[in-house]
Amino acid sequence: MAASLSIRALTKVWPNGTRALEPLSLEVAGDEFVAILGGSGAGKSTLLRCIARLIEPSSGTVQLAGADITAAKGRALTDLRARVGFVFQQFNLVPKYTALENVLLARVPRRTYWQGILGRFSDEDRAVAARALEQVGLHDKLDAPARELSGGQQQRVAVARAFAQEPRILLADEPTASLDPRLADVVLDLLRAYGRDHSVPVLVNVHTVEHARRFATRVVGLRAGAVVFDGAASSLDEAALETIYGASVVTNVVQPRAK
Repeated sequence: MAASLSIRALTKVWPNGTRALEPLSLEVAGDEFVAILGGSGAGKSTLLRCIARLIEPSSGTVQLAGADITAAKGRALTDLRARVGFVFQQFNLVPKYTALENVLLARVPRRTYWQGILGRFSDEDRAVAARALEQVGLHDKLDAPARELSGGQQQRVAVARAFAQEPRILLADEPTASLDPRLADVVLDLLRAYGRDHSVPVLVNVHTVEHARRFATRVVGLRAGAVVFDGAASSLDEAALETIYGASVVTNVVQPRAK
């Protein structure tokens, strides 16, 4: 059965009183690739981090496949977080660890405390990690230290780490912002394929409107912490973009970076 995400009246207010998220509600099915668009400060990163409980929402609920992430505590929270795959913009790899060792970190929550601390992983864990690296085209880099890999390879290791969690949802926060256009396409295609093949929701803060149109089945536009657009990628016209960004598309849509 496909996993599903249900967000109800989610808010985030920072200690200084800044409202990062207004009451926000979304329903995302397991076969959807959702691109999240919005200008700087729109609440895109805050939304993903609240879903994963990397930061605490101020109010509202997040349910994943019927389990309430916002209410979970202790071991239950650890177990739920372990099934939320998160791909960061800055890779978050351990430079001295090999690609395989970095991906194996995704399996730590499945080990006992001391097994995780000592890096004692099962044959199954190692097989899952190696398979994830093969999925992202890095089967020949298992023993390469992360610091010796290119930026594109490091991001694919980060994607493989998320895959090794065997997640019920995939979240990615501008995972292509530091990549050239060709590698950006590769990373987004990997995320889309995983969601499709495993029937899990995929939510990605995308770096360009072009990527939203090409890869997403659905686009959610945020502005000042509120949903101002929610529709098919094919309906993302200039009027919709002006609603999301609040000004001319020409001056507000970020273009891909070349490296």
